[in-house]
Amino acid sequence: MQFGYEVWGKHPARFSLNERTLTLNPASQSNLNAPRTQGLNITGWEDTYHPKLNGRAIPLKQYEKARSLAIAPDNQHFLLGTNWWLRYFDKQGDQQWQIPVPGIAWGVNIAGNGKVA
Repeated sequence: MQFGYEVWGKHPARFSLNERTLTLNPASQSNLNAPRTQGLNITGWEDTYHPKLNGRAIPLKQYEKARSLAIAPDNQHFLLGTNWWLRYFDKQGDQQWQIPVPGIAWGVNIAGNGKVA
């Protein structure tokens, strides 16, 4: 998993789940993939209060703003990062789970095997 300690990815770091190591300012690695944002018809997910799936509102709490999106490799689910939650939905828009986050979820991703968010 790669992330930035500052806004826009500045001061990058990479955490290896397998090795349980944290590397600061890592060299580029070609096997890391950006989040998939295509494959399901999800609109209004970037910095809005009203994201939609197939034109239908995805329910969020009042004042909760969508910030990031990752669509599963099989297009069966998607992960939405917001101000307060990580929310995981099926392709019909039914929420499967949610977990609170300590700050804004500016970036989310789903592993290539679809089993890790």
